[in-house]
Amino acid sequence: MINTSELFELNGDLQWLRSHQKSCEKALDWLLKRDSNNNGIYEMMNNGIAEKKASDWLDIVWASFENAFVNAQLYEALILWAKCETVLGNHPMAGHYSAIAARLKTAFNQPVNEGGFWSPAKQQYVYWRDKDNSIHGDNLVTPVNFAAISFGLCDGKERIKTILNQITQRTQAEHLFHWPLCFDSFKREEVSDGNWPFPRYENGDIFPTWGYLGVSAYTKYDKNIALRFINNLLDQYKKDGLSSQRYSRTTQLGLGDDILAGICTGITALYKDIYGLRPKWNRMGLEPNMIETLNGTKFSYTHRGTVYQLELSVNDYLMSTGSFSVRSNE
Repeated sequence: MINTSELFELNGDLQWLRSHQKSCEKALDWLLKRDSNNNGIYEMMNNGIAEKKASDWLDIVWASFENAFVNAQLYEALILWAKCETVLGNHPMAGHYSAIAARLKTAFNQPVNEGGFWSPAKQQYVYWRDKDNSIHGDNLVTPVNFAAISFGLCDGKERIKTILNQITQRTQAEHLFHWPLCFDSFKREEVSDGNWPFPRYENGDIFPTWGYLGVSAYTKYDKNIALRFINNLLDQYKKDGLSSQRYSRTTQLGLGDDILAGICTGITALYKDIYGLRPKWNRMGLEPNMIETLNGTKFSYTHRGTVYQLELSVNDYLMSTGSFSVRSNE
């Protein structure tokens, strides 16, 4: 649903979107039936760590039952797909999905002892809850906490500050060029043998694939920090072409020969979250979060056959084509 919604914003093809309406609705409906305890949080196919199965991108971490990472992505899918239903004229279904998203957001933000994912003790979102109600992944898992902020589940300024301050301090203390997957170790029984001892692989190594979530989250808090990590990524590219699957937490050297194209996402976030490009299915928009060090930025962007020229500085934004020009200080 996320991919379909975002691709529609790029192709603007209503007929194409309508051709995917039933399949997206069926996928969402299947997911939304997975709430056996009716608490507004949706459940994985596995029930607990004893099954030694994964339920998301971290494929050798045994995240089970109520998974905060997957539920954050489901929230984003609901929000985006509700907008598509509106465009397609199905306002009742759009309202249905929006209401479910609102309930999920409320449940997600409850303290862990009330069924949610927020840990008052650790001041972070935990990763998952097993069916036996045991809590797992309170080791400051970055994609989980970044997703909560980036997708809008976490929108309180103080909570955002609390989470990102911890991540900033821990990253600086280790002089890391990019955020690791987690800052402390998972428990031994929560991960496969390939993740031990910490930090190793998906238990503490650096996967820049999640850079776009980090940049998006930090832009809501301190865009200078967001830009610093984008620059770090560009510096790393000059060193090794970013031609690795991941990076060692201890040496910060590239590891793995199955290259992840997702490493580029930190750079796409520069255009989306700093320059503020907003290509939409029936228009082109700009929501800049510019920084003075980037003043005078100029580039072109092609959207649906139209080449847009952009000139960006703080409080001075220009977008033009061959036939018109728009300038604004906001």
